[in-house]
Amino acid sequence: DGYIGVFSADDADGYASAPGTMIVKALQGDYEGEIIMELDAFYDDDGVNHCYISWDGETFTLDDEERADYPIASVSYYGCAMFAAHYGMRLPTEAQWEYAAKAGTDWEASTQNGELTYEQVNYDEYAGQILSVGQYDPNLWGLYDMTGNVWEWVNDWYGEDYYTTGPVVDPQGPTGVNPPKDGSITCAEDQAWAYQHISRGGGWASPDYDTRVSRRLASVAFCIRNQWGFRVVVNPTDYDPVIGPQA
Repeated sequence: DGYIGVFSADDADGYASAPGTMIVKALQGDYEGEIIMELDAFYDDDGVNHCYISWDGETFTLDDEERADYPIASVSYYGCAMFAAHYGMRLPTEAQWEYAAKAGTDWEASTQNGELTYEQVNYDEYAGQILSVGQYDPNLWGLYDMTGNVWEWVNDWYGEDYYTTGPVVDPQGPTGVNPPKDGSITCAEDQAWAYQHISRGGGWASPDYDTRVSRRLASVAFCIRNQWGFRVVVNPTDYDPVIGPQA
């Protein structure tokens, strides 16, 4: 939970990606002070909202109807978590994500036959961009693009040894630390493991090594990249098929 406000790059405490970037920050609640999503330039000051959704103070709005069937990308972990929470949903745990991606198999590609090919997965820059959902067949459980298209943030913080020391049944991930807001941690740094969340699945530009079900990518939680998106889950007990998820 948390009220969301819009700030300029000067207020971003070193989190902005480019000069003049407008960002969204949580003003209070569980994500107080954290970057939620970028609302303006990503690579340069071009005045484009690269995640194609905006916040009006009460709800999120899709800014381009032509993107209705596309996954949301260019959003940080905090943005994903806030979006999901607003609609009474959440991000999957890493274990839940991998369980769904494998779809009852031990395959490294979440496809109909376990093979990673350009005909079944958007990866390795073959298509050159994010594609709309449904361009490829789903996995055996009917889930689309579990490998390729966009990396998907999950709820877990990164823990190098967590899966050798943590619980075996329904692991929820290790305890992490929100990054400091003094600019001392940047998206380019890879040593700040305590501040990193996991994303899974690989994106449209990922090589075959990264486009594997077992591949784990650790990234600082406020970072925004054009291959990073998310997938939400809802607990069955919190869902009404007529009126949708209940907060």
